[in-house]
Formats: sequence, structure tokens, C-alpha cells
Amino acid sequence: TRFVSDLNSGNISGFIGRLSSFLSSCPYDIVLDREKHFQNVLLILCRLCGLSVHAEYRTSSGRIDILIETASYRYVFEFKIDQSAQAAMAQIRSKEYALPFATDDKKTTLIGINLSTKTRTIDDYCIESVDT
Repeated sequence: TRFVSDLNSGNISGFIGRLSSFLSSCPYDIVLDREKHFQNVLLILCRLCGLSVHAEYRTSSGRIDILIETASYRYVFEFKIDQSAQAAMAQIRSKEYALPFATDDKKTTLIGINLSTKTRTIDDYCIESVDT
């Protein structure tokens, strides 16, 4: 699928665009806890695509909302609701979510995503590559 191709090639902007489109097709009245709903949708979507994905991945300083791994890439996702993508990225940095992966050869990408309760999809995102 294009989701998998985007992740395997490091095209995170393409992946997020497709994810946002996918989320916009979810009925508004079945979403209870929006962050957990989004997290669960992404988890199920990635599992159905055969990707290695973990929700609430535990580190020594906290939990990564979603961790996706391919043969060459690792993606660390943090989600916020009606805040900012920068707030999500600030949490990734302050909790040093990439540190446990600093010694391997995969390229690690940090992704902060803000979800809007008004549009019920991705409102903003920011991406940062980790130098190893």
C-alpha cells in the first residue's frame, strides 16, 4: 500500500497526508477519547499493513504514543489534542524518546502531531530527523 511505501522510503509527509485523509472518513459521533481513538486507528492501520508498530512504547522517561519500525526507518509519534505539533515535539525532546535507539543503524524520525477536535483530523505536524 501507499502507507507502507511512504514509511519504507522515509516519505513521512506523504504518510501523514494519507493518514489525515483516512481519518476524515471516520464518523464524528463514534469518537470518545480522541487521542486514544487516533492512536488506535493508527495502530490498527499499521498492523493491517504488516508494519511493526507499538502503542505506548515504554522508555525510562515515559511512553511513546506510537513507534513504527521498518527495515531502515524508525518513527516516533507523539500526539496532542487542540494544542500544537510543537508541543508534541517538545515532549519527545524533553523525555528523550529517541535515546534508547541511539546505538543502532536505523534512521530515527520524530513526529509531533496535533489533532483538531473541530475537524477531527490532523491539524498540524512537525518532523525532525535524529542524527546518529
